[in-house]
Amino acid sequence: MESFFETLEQDEVNLWKYEAFQEVVARLPYFLEEVYNQERLRSAPGLLPPTEFDKVMLSEENNGMADQPIPILPGQSW
Repeated sequence: MESFFETLEQDEVNLWKYEAFQEVVARLPYFLEEVYNQERLRSAPGLLPPTEFDKVMLSEENNGMADQPIPILPGQSW
């Protein structure tokens, strides 16, 4: 949870000059759906955004590679 709020603060709050609470309410759903859930690189698996990771997994499933382990960078964990 702390990681989420740190990301929210760094990637959204500090980049926008909100003048009213209504601006936060209007912008927050966009940040959650488009930035946090779709674009932001994840520390696992493999430093890919979720949409790219899904493409890789679907591609590997279609190529019979679904049983192969996902590469993990040093210092990463699930």
